[in-house]
Amino acid sequence: MFWGVMFNQSLSQAYFASSRFLSSAILVLAAALSTSAFLPGCSPTSPSLVPAAVTDFEILVATPHGALLHWTAPAVVAGAEPIGYDIRYATSPMNNTQDWNNATIVENVPTPADPGTPQQMEITGLQPRTEYYISMRVIGRLHIMSRFSAQHEVLTGDSTILDQYTLQDVDGNSHSSSEWLGHRLIVLNFWAVWCHYCVQEMPDLSQLYSLYRDSGVVLIGLDCGDDTTTLQNFLTTNNITWPNLVASSDIYGAYGISGIPTTVFLDSNGVELGVRVGKGSFDTYRIAVSHFLSRNVSAANSTGQIAAEGY
Repeated sequence: MFWGVMFNQSLSQAYFASSRFLSSAILVLAAALSTSAFLPGCSPTSPSLVPAAVTDFEILVATPHGALLHWTAPAVVAGAEPIGYDIRYATSPMNNTQDWNNATIVENVPTPADPGTPQQMEITGLQPRTEYYISMRVIGRLHIMSRFSAQHEVLTGDSTILDQYTLQDVDGNSHSSSEWLGHRLIVLNFWAVWCHYCVQEMPDLSQLYSLYRDSGVVLIGLDCGDDTTTLQNFLTTNNITWPNLVASSDIYGAYGISGIPTTVFLDSNGVELGVRVGKGSFDTYRIAVSHFLSRNVSAANSTGQIAAEGY
């Protein structure tokens, strides 16, 4: 299936229908109102009471029935200290106050941490293979809201179990996908030498591999479209030591790969946990891996698939 995480435009941008007959005074007034926070049924509030907005809200990974969200706790504005977050989602873009009010409120959202502290949560319970739009606002004192953070689009999917594939390395040796099973976490990175964004994230993946290689995490590179000589030269020149195989049409077809880089996270049984479409940073992958590892541990104890840059 195809899962994607795609950046959309910020909800803080207001839309105003205007014509050449509108006066400049009306346009200036509209622009001023678009940047103000409102109490329900009240006039625009004093800027000193509006809390700082989250500016780096993002979707790290699309999960089978939701998404892994990440952001940094905002700065504290005197008199407008943050007391909570309001995160909502809808199946169509939230372009105005009515859209926001009609959107579904996410429950069990973390409380604001100290300014500059990374925060995250996983939204669950969404419908499979459905497109959602997600955004957030900071709740300040007197329940005055901040501006909207960036709105993001996510396409959920179903959990797919890894099938049996036979893939070749650069030396022509065959490897079975069953070799990956049994690890705590399986990370499949679909990429190519000709892909600019794929090459850009290689140092980040190298850091990830070094950090988790002895922790039961297996990283597998799946090259899409390079000849073996080009692939071998790139791996040698860049000292890439994790396994890299030539992706067959059936494996990237099974995961709906239509853009690279795409990174798929699987549990020890080969069941999809999430997908990152587009270039990621070391922190992006580190947070995702740590999250899925901790979630797998919890599941074991209880029982005895963005467009992001590069897409």
